[in-house]
Amino acid sequence: MFKIKDTVYADAGNLIKGNRVIAFQVVGELNDFTEEAVYIDDMHLEGETIVCNRGNVTWTFPHTDYGAVKKQIIGLRYNNDDQIALILNREESEEGAFAYGKMQEWRDWASIVAKKVVALFNQNEEE
Repeated sequence: MFKIKDTVYADAGNLIKGNRVIAFQVVGELNDFTEEAVYIDDMHLEGETIVCNRGNVTWTFPHTDYGAVKKQIIGLRYNNDDQIALILNREESEEGAFAYGKMQEWRDWASIVAKKVVALFNQNEEE
């Protein structure tokens, strides 16, 4: 878990939990929150919804294509403008390099989750 400006972010693969909050990022102070892992191995399909019981994560994916799912997960944290800004500013400061590294960690995690989601949908189609 880390903070940039006024926002607290969960590390890739984790959720932030606090008083009535379960999120990937939230405005606040670090000491107001704890971090809990999202256990990808616990993910299962319920209809068109991916559910992860540990971590209390529920996602609905309109697509079962790997690229579309990865893009959706990345979009939970970073829009295209954010990604471009982080890429362009990564060498400007220590904070820029740190933020860029965290974005890359998130993108790597999104890839792992997308593979799992696609596998779950493919397994469901075979049954």
